[in-house]
Amino acid sequence: MATGPRRLERDGARATLTRPQALAFLGLPEGYEPAPEEELERDARALAKKTLTFALDLAELAASGLQLSPIWEERDGVVQLRLSVVPRELRTRYFEGEGARVALEDPELFRLVAELVDWIASDPVGGAFALDDTHRIWFDAEGPVRALPLPYRPHFKVVSLLLADGVRKLSFGLTTLEWLSTLGLPIEEMCAEEDPPAAEIRASADEELAAMWAEEAAWKRAAFGR
Repeated sequence: MATGPRRLERDGARATLTRPQALAFLGLPEGYEPAPEEELERDARALAKKTLTFALDLAELAASGLQLSPIWEERDGVVQLRLSVVPRELRTRYFEGEGARVALEDPELFRLVAELVDWIASDPVGGAFALDDTHRIWFDAEGPVRALPLPYRPHFKVVSLLLADGVRKLSFGLTTLEWLSTLGLPIEEMCAEEDPPAAEIRASADEELAAMWAEEAAWKRAAFGR
């Protein structure tokens, strides 16, 4: 992706997040240089496949509300995965149905994730704000964790966050451009002649997000009474 993100302005909150804090949130070391895009794309595809495989092994826990978080973390140099208490229906945002189809079969998603890593590395504060909503939906600080015998690579967390964000929104029905607009990217520079105007794409994305959040909130109320 040849251009950087549209600057995010959320009630001035962006100014309160420091670069070191954003890098820590994204799991990136200071001075991180992204791997070649073909390598990142290959890792994104492999990471999505492994995440689905791990979730299948833990599917029996879904009825109790424990779900595998698709966010990969680091622990002593190896991959750490965590369980989160979330509504069972949230599995459709990654592990079942349309979510699983997108996570396994959408080559455009893997290509875009590979390109977006460079943007996030150049603007980690913007990237942290863009991915915070999906992180909050899946991350449970008190959830059980398990370290796996898989060497951790510096981009695993940010790649897994981008995958989780993309799968969540694309499986709900957002278009690719609508998804990119929710990340704060300058979609004016990405639209083809046949695409709707950028303002229309952003407005449509806002409506879709509101509907997605409402559905997920209803799932949470039904499952946990709040």
